[in-house]
Amino acid sequence: MHSAGTFAGYCGQGLIDLAKEKFDALIDAGIKATDPAEREKIYHELQRLYVDLAIGMPFMEPTTHRVMRDWVQGFEYCSAYAANYDLYKISKVQK
Repeated sequence: MHSAGTFAGYCGQGLIDLAKEKFDALIDAGIKATDPAEREKIYHELQRLYVDLAIGMPFMEPTTHRVMRDWVQGFEYCSAYAANYDLYKISKVQK
């Protein structure tokens, strides 16, 4: 979210300018805050701005397990499409 961060640089000058205006001072204040309650308040405000301004779309990373036989080859897990299997890439290897 910081204007000097990788995400802002990847998204372009618009986000860099927005980050300088809205986020940088809060991020710096959160880093410098020594009181946990003050830091929590600052980070809550940053999270609110992130959602309200639709800066990005956070994804949840599932903590489930995928268990397959050792002869299954080609399976690639993607948390964005957890149940969307590309069956053309999956094959059975003869032992």
